[in-house]
Amino acid sequence: FKQDPGICCPLVLTAARFGKGTYFAVTARYSTDYSPPSNGKCYMFLAYVLAGDYMVGNSTLSVPSYRSDNSNVRYNSTVDSESKPSMYVTYRDAQAYPAYLITFT
Repeated sequence: FKQDPGICCPLVLTAARFGKGTYFAVTARYSTDYSPPSNGKCYMFLAYVLAGDYMVGNSTLSVPSYRSDNSNVRYNSTVDSESKPSMYVTYRDAQAYPAYLITFT
């Protein structure tokens, strides 16, 4: 299980609270803090994300841990909360598809 470069790798190395992968917020409101204006406009991707089986992440993870029910299979992604995730972290490019580029002011 190798870590893919991801959609946005330079950002993951500076703030990897739930794992060293690519972060996706459930709500656009959270993401607006990470979309500084450029020429008076902000940009954000709306992406389809395949979370699969997930676990609560931590800052030391560069890949998800092995599942407890099968020691040969890893979780697919990590989250901030198992009961109600607001943030998903993926570790492979194929887990996310940027569907739309949203421009706003």
